[in-house]
Amino acid sequence: MFITFEGGEGSGKTSQAAMLSKWLESQSISYILTKEPGTAMVDTCKKIRELILNPSSNMSDRTEFFLYLADRAEHVEKCIEPALRSGKWVISDRYFDSTRVYQGIGRGLGMETISPMISYATRDIMPNITFIMDVPVEIGLQRAMKSNKEFAGGDRIEREGIDFHNKLRDGFLKVAQTHERYVVLDARQDIEAIHNLVKEYLRKYIK
Repeated sequence: MFITFEGGEGSGKTSQAAMLSKWLESQSISYILTKEPGTAMVDTCKKIRELILNPSSNMSDRTEFFLYLADRAEHVEKCIEPALRSGKWVISDRYFDSTRVYQGIGRGLGMETISPMISYATRDIMPNITFIMDVPVEIGLQRAMKSNKEFAGGDRIEREGIDFHNKLRDGFLKVAQTHERYVVLDARQDIEAIHNLVKEYLRKYIK
């Protein structure tokens, strides 16, 4: 089972992924908990994360896109694919839907242009379920800036203008209408209430 959490900045993806992993452990389900960009399991990915998110980085939109693809190719080959092959559940805080929305829509690179390259980087490995955490942009950015211990004052993406982040929110909601694997959750709710919704949805997949 491959589960991803997606959404804009400060929507609570990381918290929900961590809470889900603890619940799976309580159910004696073998899993890995990972993230994009920069999974802690792969040194190359950690270096790419620094390049992408450091506020001092100055890169073109296409360069940013290719760095995300490089991170994902390593992530899939070194973490996701081996875990799935071994029968483990994979929980990932972001995956290719973020690239579709952030670069395809937010940066305006276009879905038709980027989709074949995303497929190549992921070896067409699709999540079974994607929870999209939806929250008003102002609330999400306030949360993100407050909680970011990695880059004081926010990372390079968090520092983008409000119009960019509104485009992302609209983009995630648009993507959510394209496939039955998407589950949109109101991320304004209490963190435990959201976790309970996630558990309720996943119980049918636990044998």
